[in-house]
Amino acid sequence: MALAWLLRRSPVMMPIPGTGSVQHLEENMAAAGITLDDATYAELEAAGK
Repeated sequence: MALAWLLRRSPVMMPIPGTGSVQHLEENMAAAGITLDDATYAELEAAGK
């Protein structure tokens, strides 16, 4: 979810998370397929403040 939030925040941002397993790599790659709607994005932004 954090990677999806970063990608929504800035589409030109390239987060490069580290991983120690294939499973985590697959989870990180799946973040590119998550689209946060406006309400979810706003809720995450508010939670981070």
